[in-house]
Amino acid sequence: MSEQKKKQQKPFAKGDLQLKHVGKVNISSVAIAPGKLKITLAIVIGLFAFALYFQSISFDYTLDDTASVAQNKIVNRGFSGIADLLKSDYWFGYSGNIRVPQYRPASLIMFAIEWNFFPGNPHVSHFMNVLLYAITCSLLFILLYNLFKNQKLIFAFVCALLYAAHPIHTEVVDNIKSRDEILCFLFGIVSSLFVLKYYSKNSILYLVLAGLFLFFSLTSKETGITFLVVIPLLLFFFKDTNYKKIGGITLVLAGAAAIYLFIRYKILESIPVVYQVPLLDNTMVGAENYFSRVATAFYILLKYLLLLIVPHPLSSDYSFSQIAIQTFSSPAAIFALFIYSALGFYAILTLRKKNILSFAILFYLITLSPVSNLFLLIGSTMAERFMYMPSLGFCIAISFLLLKYSKTKNINQEYNGIKQFYSLNSSVLLIAFLLTGVYSIRTFARSQDWKSNLSLYSHDVKIVENSARMHYNLGVALLHDAYYLEKNSEAKKEILLQSIHELETALTILPSYQDAHKSLGFLYLKNGEFEKSITQLDLYTKSNQTEADVFNNKGCALLGLENYSQAIPVFQKAIDLSPQDTAVYKNIGRCYVYLHQYAKAIENFSKCLELDSTDSENYKFIGLSYQLTGDSVKAKSFLEKAALIK
Repeated sequence: MSEQKKKQQKPFAKGDLQLKHVGKVNISSVAIAPGKLKITLAIVIGLFAFALYFQSISFDYTLDDTASVAQNKIVNRGFSGIADLLKSDYWFGYSGNIRVPQYRPASLIMFAIEWNFFPGNPHVSHFMNVLLYAITCSLLFILLYNLFKNQKLIFAFVCALLYAAHPIHTEVVDNIKSRDEILCFLFGIVSSLFVLKYYSKNSILYLVLAGLFLFFSLTSKETGITFLVVIPLLLFFFKDTNYKKIGGITLVLAGAAAIYLFIRYKILESIPVVYQVPLLDNTMVGAENYFSRVATAFYILLKYLLLLIVPHPLSSDYSFSQIAIQTFSSPAAIFALFIYSALGFYAILTLRKKNILSFAILFYLITLSPVSNLFLLIGSTMAERFMYMPSLGFCIAISFLLLKYSKTKNINQEYNGIKQFYSLNSSVLLIAFLLTGVYSIRTFARSQDWKSNLSLYSHDVKIVENSARMHYNLGVALLHDAYYLEKNSEAKKEILLQSIHELETALTILPSYQDAHKSLGFLYLKNGEFEKSITQLDLYTKSNQTEADVFNNKGCALLGLENYSQAIPVFQKAIDLSPQDTAVYKNIGRCYVYLHQYAKAIENFSKCLELDSTDSENYKFIGLSYQLTGDSVKAKSFLEKAALIK
């Protein structure tokens, strides 16, 4: 090549460059590094999610919060209870009689720590739920950003925004107990992020951390096992396919899952392998045959899809018998089978093309499978919290369609800032903001129902009128949260009658509802309907004779009917079950007074005094009994002591 041609190819020699100080830089003309804008948008997503649920921080304990936190004896021990939480099944701290094959210590340990510093304070626990949800949404955005390389920021932002706002998540965020759902997904996302780090950096540390966080996900809730399939699926769809590497990662994650399953087995080995799901919890227990059960399961899966599309109305309960048993002659069940078969067929058909809709469908189906009631009956007919993870698949599909039909460019652009990010994607963002706005209004309104048990049940009973549990819950909430707090006697009477009506409705729906028999027996007693009270309490004791309060209440009903001789042996059963209960001894003493057997009355009142010498009533009753025997000296002595203590 000639010298002249070389000069033409290099018109400027290296030494010809003249450098000058450029002075101040116009920031608006300089592109922001994608990483910085990514963090900014992640923070925006997190703040939005936090603001959306901020009101719930002021809410009370609701639904299962009582069993998981407020009345969980192990959780209430704070730090000292953590060791026992690690070696107990989920409900053991609430009731040693309730044993279910669930090992989820992660959320319970968090509750114990919160209780240690803020005992009996639901607001701290609600704050933690909202904070963890905000963190989940932020990290979800980062995960989506790292996965969808052809869409990058705009796709990840729209998808995370829709996910954060979706109203079907209100149960999970507003119900403290559902911390298990939040932690399960949060730890699964972190595990996925570490896998992606390992895939690109090849540092074994990232793989170890991925396995550790999958383990944490499983200790939060068993549905974390789906990440064993989801994570390899992520790598297949969004990374250069290296089957050997994907296989190695899957083996490590499977090892972490195996460790969890072994620990779980050792902790739960005392619980029967075959756990009988109650009909009250899952309507499908009452299905006549397998095909009817499957038809009902598909019908419920259709309801899930409809709630994802139009999240209204929402309810905290769908137990017996809100959802009727279906057969494959039902049009809804047939349609559901067709829809899910079509979704599955499409996902498999487009799998090799690594189609985004294929991934969205597979993610939805995989994360839904453990709670679908198709493979095994679980402890719920249907629950909105079960959509917490699967709803991401729906949001991915909606985001993909929004970008596609708004003709947003599928490129990874650099932006000068949020302003330009919006202007270059204005069409799709306007639609996304509109949809998010509608979701947010619904979420905010639904969240308010979760303020207290009374507000939640009063609202939801109108939505699920055929739910025995919802009527029962409302009846009990009316008693505890309204009746006892009401000062006006007429208003109290009205509340009591409404409470009785709700429990009667629950028993109309499910005549074998044992807790309803017990509670209704107590309410009839308070209302002076003694014979009805005895009937309900007898129905309860046919299957459960271990509760002293039930026998005490029956004894009180007999006492109210002036059947004193019959009441005494019933009270004695209560004493056998609870020997330190002074209230029962007082009731026995009263019976003996009415039977004019004053010596035995004094004997029982004296037993009360032995158990509690600070109760003035104990001295008073002994004094009155001596007065009835004509012993005025002893009567005066005890009555004076009663007056002094009072």
